[in-house]
Amino acid sequence: MRRGHLLMAVACATYTVAWFVPVHQHGIRMPDGVPGWEAFRVATSPIWPNEGSGTQAWPLYEAALSVCSAATNLVMLGSAFAVLLYPRLRLLVAFGVAALLAVAVNSHWYILDKTSDLRVGYFLWWLAFLPLTAGLFALSRVGLASQSLRPNNEMQRTKPAQATELRR
Repeated sequence: MRRGHLLMAVACATYTVAWFVPVHQHGIRMPDGVPGWEAFRVATSPIWPNEGSGTQAWPLYEAALSVCSAATNLVMLGSAFAVLLYPRLRLLVAFGVAALLAVAVNSHWYILDKTSDLRVGYFLWWLAFLPLTAGLFALSRVGLASQSLRPNNEMQRTKPAQATELRR
């Protein structure tokens, strides 16, 4: 197993656990706090209304950051599928940059939370993007060296000039 794949596996496992442990102190369904899946619903409530989320009182910038933060989950899911189904250099680099941006975007919850109501689930979810980023860049580095992460029989049967076009 490549180091990049190991880092991706760690990121996916950490991310999965974060969806089921408390993320924030004040929960509706769990007395110990809001689980990750419920926090996702609260974060998407400006565009996907949720009963009891209280988004009417959110300032516009907080609503925008909240939705952007929820959208970073697509980076996690998309990068896992990209590595498994279509591991191409440009795609891995693009997802690596997006994962790095996700770390920055998701830090706003910690920076803006003045009361320290965040729980272990938030930190697991947030920090899962770090091994994801490292794994994607490690795999893209391997891909840069070999120009492909898995052999493509069609490339082997074509002329060298055509094979270069297929890689792009």
